[in-house]
Amino acid sequence: IENDQSVKFFGNITTSGGVVDQGYQYYIPTTGFWANILPGKSKFIMDPAGTLASGGVTLPNVAIDGTIISVHSTQTITAFTANTLQSGTTIVPTVSTIASGTGMDFFYHQSENKWYKIR
Repeated sequence: IENDQSVKFFGNITTSGGVVDQGYQYYIPTTGFWANILPGKSKFIMDPAGTLASGGVTLPNVAIDGTIISVHSTQTITAFTANTLQSGTTIVPTVSTIASGTGMDFFYHQSENKWYKIR
């Protein structure tokens, strides 16, 4: 495949080796942080030095139905927020805390112009 052409697979895909995900973003936040998740990234990994009182992320503007972005933290973020700059887009339900070593997934539903927290 050349020139960033899309490939679509239908049915099951089986691999015999590891899968490399190059669509991640790594971030070392401090309390009160605000970070933008870059377009094309499927995972956002936060690695703070310890528990943070607050912080948040902005989900990228997307136009592809079914986009899923995973947000994870190695430490607790007590008051965590997620939002989007995409006009008219909402996130449901709202987010409040990420526990140490956990994360959440957001799913974009294009016809509603809405991000859902699905895990």
